[in-house]
Amino acid sequence: MNATQPNDHQRKLTDIHACIWVAASAGTGKTKALTDRVLSLLIQGVDVRNILCLTFTNAAAFEMKHRVFQRLQQYSHATPDTLSNELQSLLGRSATEQEFDQSKRLFYELVDRLHLLNITTIHGFCFNLLQQFPHEAGIPLLCEVMDESEQARLTNQVFQELLNSSDFEVLEALDTLTQATSENQLKEILVNYIQFAIIKGRTNKSSILENEWLNETRQYLDQMFGNHDETRATPIHIREEISTCLTTIQYSQENLDISLHTALSALATVEDEFDHLESIFLTADGNIRKKLCSAKTLKAFPNLIERLDRISQWVFETKEMFTCQKLKEFNHALNIVTQKFLGKMEDEKMKRQALDYSDIIEKTLLLLSNPSYADWIAYKLGYTFHHVLVDEAQDTSPLQWQLILRLTEDFFASDLAPKSVFIVGDIKQSIYSFQGAYAESFQYFYELLKNKTLAHEKPWWDLRLKYSYRTTQPLLDVIDKAFNTLSINLSDMDGPLGQLSARRTKGHHYGRVCFQPLIKSEDTNIASTDRLAQLLAEEIASDLENGRWLENHNRLAHAGDFLILVQQRGPLTSSLYKWFHQYGIPVAPPDRIKLMEQMCVQDCLAFAKLMLNQNDQMSLAQVLTGPIFGLKLADIITSHLASEGDSLWERLASLSPFSDAITMLTNWQELAQTLPPTTFLTRLIMEYEAKFIQSYGIASLEALDGFLSRIHSLAKGCYSLQSIVDNFESVASAPYKRLPSQDRESVRIMTVHGAKGLQAPIVILADTHRGLETDHGFVLDEQNVNARALWIPKKSYRVPSLTSAMETFEASALHEYYRLLYVAMTRCEDELIICGIGGHRRSSRSSQDHPLTWYDAIKQSLGINNDEEAEETLNQLTPLFENQAKVFRSNNISALFSDTVPSFEEFLGIKPYEKLSLPVVSKEDSQATSPSTNYGTLVHQLLHLLSNTLPGNRQALVTYFYQQNPVISMDECQQILGLFQNSSLSWIWEAEGENELEIMSPTPNQNRALMRIDRLVKLPNKWVVIDYKTGSPENTSSELLATYQNQLHQYISALQPLTHLLIEGAILWVQSGDLFAITNASLSS
Repeated sequence: MNATQPNDHQRKLTDIHACIWVAASAGTGKTKALTDRVLSLLIQGVDVRNILCLTFTNAAAFEMKHRVFQRLQQYSHATPDTLSNELQSLLGRSATEQEFDQSKRLFYELVDRLHLLNITTIHGFCFNLLQQFPHEAGIPLLCEVMDESEQARLTNQVFQELLNSSDFEVLEALDTLTQATSENQLKEILVNYIQFAIIKGRTNKSSILENEWLNETRQYLDQMFGNHDETRATPIHIREEISTCLTTIQYSQENLDISLHTALSALATVEDEFDHLESIFLTADGNIRKKLCSAKTLKAFPNLIERLDRISQWVFETKEMFTCQKLKEFNHALNIVTQKFLGKMEDEKMKRQALDYSDIIEKTLLLLSNPSYADWIAYKLGYTFHHVLVDEAQDTSPLQWQLILRLTEDFFASDLAPKSVFIVGDIKQSIYSFQGAYAESFQYFYELLKNKTLAHEKPWWDLRLKYSYRTTQPLLDVIDKAFNTLSINLSDMDGPLGQLSARRTKGHHYGRVCFQPLIKSEDTNIASTDRLAQLLAEEIASDLENGRWLENHNRLAHAGDFLILVQQRGPLTSSLYKWFHQYGIPVAPPDRIKLMEQMCVQDCLAFAKLMLNQNDQMSLAQVLTGPIFGLKLADIITSHLASEGDSLWERLASLSPFSDAITMLTNWQELAQTLPPTTFLTRLIMEYEAKFIQSYGIASLEALDGFLSRIHSLAKGCYSLQSIVDNFESVASAPYKRLPSQDRESVRIMTVHGAKGLQAPIVILADTHRGLETDHGFVLDEQNVNARALWIPKKSYRVPSLTSAMETFEASALHEYYRLLYVAMTRCEDELIICGIGGHRRSSRSSQDHPLTWYDAIKQSLGINNDEEAEETLNQLTPLFENQAKVFRSNNISALFSDTVPSFEEFLGIKPYEKLSLPVVSKEDSQATSPSTNYGTLVHQLLHLLSNTLPGNRQALVTYFYQQNPVISMDECQQILGLFQNSSLSWIWEAEGENELEIMSPTPNQNRALMRIDRLVKLPNKWVVIDYKTGSPENTSSELLATYQNQLHQYISALQPLTHLLIEGAILWVQSGDLFAITNASLSS
């Protein structure tokens, strides 16, 4: 596609008649593109009800709605010239008079009809549609969507019913399956098998429940694996060959021949003759051994090699036939159990009036595909969608694509009104195959939509967003080089990655890639994961303590500027949370928690079990040695050994250090018998919350909240503590999902999947040593349209007939593994740190073109060619390689002044000098600092918050702020709120401006410092610097006032070179509400 001019590109982007496919690489502004499209449709007269925009997350939908209404609000009160320019930029052309008028009134027309703007997730849209047509969709009238814990609980219940079934066919199938797996694993296999079969788009739940499904799958299995006799008895002609071989080599003195003779001679005594022959003639991975006897013997007996080959070939073919027969039996048994399991699941969901997320899509698709209802639904809704927009198209599953096609099927047949599809996505970020979003589907539906559009002679535009507004050019260069070096087609569609342009701003920007040696602990008692976590915590703590300067942001770094990414959670993430807590680094809690892995949850569960049975010695020991009592395990063991027949509870009750604890536990037992179980557990956690935090850190609060949330959701229909405990343990594997943290001042530790859409100045890839895991147990022959999903229990069951399908599957998994790396690297704004753990073996599948790990891939692309592996025993992190641009800083405050922008040369000599750190007050350290410092900091903070809050919400904010901060009184908070209600001062916050702006002092020597302006206000013909001061002018000495004036002079001197407009200064006295204005003239005097 040829590059288009900006106006031409925007004109195509907002073409109301065209279908558009937008390739939006990471950080290129896809949300803006979607927002522009929605705005252009509305301004060009499209009814708001005719627009449907489908997003991947609720957060994305909310942000897009917010942006649309924010822009419409700006249009509503913009001056004619400003509005004309805005519409020119939006549409890529001059707006018509009708479009101009429409943009002025749209905000007022839609402000009370926000619900009509259909920007929603695809699940939200489908569930809303199902609720409007429950009868037609065949769902309960008042159904709910189950969360993960409810699904896990229902799955466990239905699986247990299957195990206890009296159905002979089911019991026989289960008996067959337990030959290849355990009962504990079978439940997970069932769930994953159904998901794999459905997300591949070859079946759905309704089809699986049909009577013919089992027959059709059986026919496919017969076709795939044939019909073979299960016997593996050695035939006569093979026995004769073996006998001849024994005679031939019996006198050989060669070691290899002696070993072969010994092994063949043992056939008469082994329990399983075929297994013994297999161990002789085949390798561990099932291939024929290349060397069975010595070269000297083969030379003496030329016919021996032919006899050994015939035996080897028979063993190989017999093993393959036996394996095929077993695979057929296992898969048929799995299909029988799957159909029964799914049938029971659907029955139970109907009883509970519940749906899961896959039901929502499938039932909506069936509803809209039913010719009896399609026209009726459109009539009842009173509208049809004429313009469908899809965000994150690479994350769309085949079923979801089919739904989109169903919604747009008449777009190409009618010319009565403009209709369009607008798809935004990036195949390089397709990383959700486990949810059914395959890169192959993205490619298939791209071609399908494009061919359909062009066949109906409608315009189609392929557009590409080519400017990164997130990542700096030096980092983009490294990312481009990394993926263009690898012989991996990330896109499966567009060829090489290509080149992303730098962000479209003036001046250059700092960027750095730091490649660390793999860490291996020097202490054998400390795991390497723990050592790496400790080193990262030390580095970040040092950066925060010493004042790490962010070149591109022109400020000091805070904890929220660090984003640590891992491929999956495990020991490394646990160690990171532990060490960050020990170093006092604020860290955001995880968005997904496995509750049973949290010690505080285990303690609470043990406490509950102890209340049910005081003779549960394991629970008693855990409770007594846990945070609540903190007793020593050794003392408990000693007491137990001396119990002489008494129970441990009784023995401890009579001993001094334990008797008080047993008395408290007895009191808790009485409460457990009288209180509802959820109330009892809530009171328990409230009582000992502080002790849990002291022992396990502040992160334990999230786990305890998750525990309480989970037990309350499980309490429905449960009336005893025992049932609560049983139900909780039955769903222990289901992760607790919490809302993403809104804390922007804490380090974030996330999986790459969880960090999709996020960014940070400094990104650390912490587990680049982790390789690709492809043995997922399921395969589908993509080339065969009649193929069905197959279960492969172990690698040893990979027969040659599956080789092609397995290779295709593994190649696809490898591509996604590197796409995940692309997503990880492009979360970074300014600095990327690559590290990992040493001591991991490299696979034989690793090659020059396809390195095994991210670490190897990045190392190769950066040209680090040291012969020995970059793996060291370190006490500190030391980069092996640093790639960075020339370090300089462009003052970002210049972006505020539209009339003058300093040249790049003016900034070449600027370096980050000494920074001033302003105090941050919290309730914990409020006693450690002076009252005046606390009060002043809180006043500035409240003023800043109020200026960013809508007038109608300010009183609520003041109340909340007072509750959270003990240093400031309610009267003082109300006094600050009164400043915003003062008509003579309101212009300070109503006019355009910036809060807490950071700039460098203008001092021409080496002692420059970072200064922070409370508020900078832009008026029509001048700028005003506002400096907040507590107190009043009457109570301020002349010396202190002179200091304040000098401070304002510093601010204005730093700003004046950036604009030709007049800059004035003013002190706002918070207590008295006086505004003390200072001009440049008064400053110079």
